[in-house]
Amino acid sequence: MRFVCAPEILALGLASGIASGLAVGCGRHIPQRPGPIELVATPTGGKGAPYLTAFEAKQDGTQLLTTFLLRAERDGALRASDLAILISGHDGERLVTCRRDLVVGPEPAPPPPGTTYPRLLTKEVTDYVAECTTTPETVTHTVTVYKQEYNAATKTTFRFPEQKEVTETVNKKNCETVPKTHVASRYEHEIEASFIPPSLDSLRPSYTKLELHLGPPVCAAPATDKPANRIEGTIYRN
Repeated sequence: MRFVCAPEILALGLASGIASGLAVGCGRHIPQRPGPIELVATPTGGKGAPYLTAFEAKQDGTQLLTTFLLRAERDGALRASDLAILISGHDGERLVTCRRDLVVGPEPAPPPPGTTYPRLLTKEVTDYVAECTTTPETVTHTVTVYKQEYNAATKTTFRFPEQKEVTETVNKKNCETVPKTHVASRYEHEIEASFIPPSLDSLRPSYTKLELHLGPPVCAAPATDKPANRIEGTIYRN
């Protein structure tokens, strides 16, 4: 088993009109802006539009959220709010989709008493993570250098190109996806999907100065017209 790299996450919904933002990379020009997209709690100004990316099982939540925001930014979004991670799982025989909101601001209230699914379990899990090493490698390539000569007869200096082989040592980076087994606390539907919850601290410096929290899961019958596993949100272009 291997993770599907985040840049290869399938963005669905163009045909059904779920999100105009799914047409990332369609060739239109997006003007550059001074800073990255901002995660906000209650945006002011601009008309919000729904935005969605779908993903398969065995994913890293940090990569998924980062890819979602980068795609929205490339599609011209200035701000984003109401992000949520939705993952489908089995409550016994029943298929449900559990939603966890990404809360910008104070920590949300704990789940209501009496909630039985999904339970928070502490157990051994196996995550597939990228592990990289660097290896010195000698490479030879051709470069163009310019030599300069002085012509005493004409009292002029001229330059002419010359090809030269250069040998140097470079560090070659090799990455592979490897299994790492450790003890972690995760909800049942996340364990079923082999989902790694996101590290929200990694999003704060770039996308918001406010606190970030994942809300408790709220589960219901899955929507038939939407992908089983997805990130949803609202983006604001102006």
